Amino acid sequence: MIYIPFDKHTSLGGPSTFMQNLQADLDREQYPYHEEYKKGDSIFFPIRFDFGVLKKIKKHGGAIIQRLDGVYYPSHHGSAYKKRNQRIQEVYLDYADTVVFQSDYCRLQCQEMLGKRDSDKDVTICNGVDPEIFFPADAAPLVGDCIEFITTGNFRRRLMLEPILNALESLKPRCAFRLHIVGPVKEELTDLVASRNYVVLHGNQTLHEVGQQLRRCHVYLFSNLNPPCPNSVLEAAATGLPVVSFDGGSLPELLPFSTELLAPVSSDLIQLEEDLRPERLSEKIELVINDLPKFETLARTHAGDFPFSKCGEKYRELFDSV
Repeated sequence: MIYIPFDKHTSLGGPSTFMQNLQADLDREQYPYHEEYKKGDSIFFPIRFDFGVLKKIKKHGGAIIQRLDGVYYPSHHGSAYKKRNQRIQEVYLDYADTVVFQSDYCRLQCQEMLGKRDSDKDVTICNGVDPEIFFPADAAPLVGDCIEFITTGNFRRRLMLEPILNALESLKPRCAFRLHIVGPVKEELTDLVASRNYVVLHGNQTLHEVGQQLRRCHVYLFSNLNPPCPNSVLEAAATGLPVVSFDGGSLPELLPFSTELLAPVSSDLIQLEEDLRPERLSEKIELVINDLPKFETLARTHAGDFPFSKCGEKYRELFDSV
């Protein structure tokens, strides 16, 4: 039986959200697992784990399954990127029998920064969301003169907000709108929103509250650098919102039906901050505003594409195989 350290992933962030969703799925399907490593003969974990435990599992012939959601790279993390990748890379190259990538883009990024693995057991399994929390509104899409934009997440870097805010500034003379920011905003970023009267800060919210906020809005805006498989984008897409973002990372892979709303960036595998150009994002925002019914209908048509059950089934099949 497999050991899964769910108790070590209860905070904010993508890996913790995924682990909470996975545990709920396994419990719902009554799939057996252990939460104590001494009782499990194999292990599944995100990113990295205690080497002492991994060595014991390896010694007894157990399987080690590592899940990766992107790594550190020099253009964004500076000269410390190698040190920050070191433990992840050691698990990836020397311990893991199988590596699970969140997206094909994530696989390419890891191969670029950590090296290629000689394994045919590695798999790509995209994330999913809880359809009981993230689903389209029952009523018809909202209407009105004021466009309600929304972005969600744990806002810890300027590039997660600044390109969006700068893109919206150029639209102020031409339409009425509000931007709902749902999630914690790091104190150093408060200067970005302090003087913008169209911003509504909602702070940290439960997943149920995030779903409700999404269903009250028209368009989801997203900005981040080289996103491997952002839960927040999948949650917005599952509520039937058009997603406007940049054509980088895993976004075109996750939203193949809506690439028209992704602003162009460079063709490099690893994007730079300067690739997230607000004026290009602004063009895509204007595009969705000018033909909102079309993009709302398209988004709602694909709202059912992201249930966690699909993701969970693939993980259960993987665990069965070891």
